[in-house]
Parts: sequence; C-alpha cells; structure tokens
Amino acid sequence: MAGISAAARLFFLDEGRWPRDLAELTLKDRFSIPDTDPWGHGYQLRSSTTRVTVLCLGADGSEGGDGINADIISDK
Repeated sequence: MAGISAAARLFFLDEGRWPRDLAELTLKDRFSIPDTDPWGHGYQLRSSTTRVTVLCLGADGSEGGDGINADIISDK
C-alpha cells in the first residue's frame, strides 16, 4: 500500500491532480502496482481534489469488519 501511495503522490506532482483509479495510476508505469492484496482482492483507490486514499478491504473483501476482516487504510 505504501508503494501505491508513493506512486499516487508522484502522479500528483506530474499531473497536478490525484489519479482517479488504479488503472490510471498504472498507465504511468512508475511502479509495479500489485493486482491484489494478500487475500486476493483488488486494492481500492479513492481520490478527491485534496487527497488520495488506498484501501485494502481485509480478508472478507468487504468494507468494515474486525480482526482479519478489518479494512487497512492509507490516507495521504
């Protein structure tokens, strides 16, 4: 997730805006973005005009949850 966040920051510096999704981010070929999280689910990227958030939705692949199903959020 740190690599995705770093790639998003570089994208912002180059483009002046945050990427809309992971597909747009990987088009820049800055980093090798993993296709899936450790549980085989895709990472989520949410952006606004001021920040980007990378989410891993835990073992269950759904928002929310506790323990192993808890979301991991990287907010930059």
